[in-house]
Amino acid sequence: QPWGAPVEVESFLVHPGDLLQLRCRLRDDVQSINWLRDGVQLAESNRTRITGEEVEVQDSVPADSSLYACVTSSPSGSDTTYFSVNVS
Repeated sequence: QPWGAPVEVESFLVHPGDLLQLRCRLRDDVQSINWLRDGVQLAESNRTRITGEEVEVQDSVPADSSLYACVTSSPSGSDTTYFSVNVS
């Protein structure tokens, strides 16, 4: 995306105990997908499942509130989609 373009942030409000689902929009030529949470690589856990363009967090808790990001790389460049998650 061009420099200075507004960053798109999708907001999610989730209630504790609910399933949080984040889905990254993909271009056709995407080669890799990385998920970040507050700028750090998101790791799978017993509650967090990462399947390519989708992340699922089961039994959400307030501590899951964060800025998540999906970074996709392709021959035409990289894209980042941000997800602002608020569990309350």
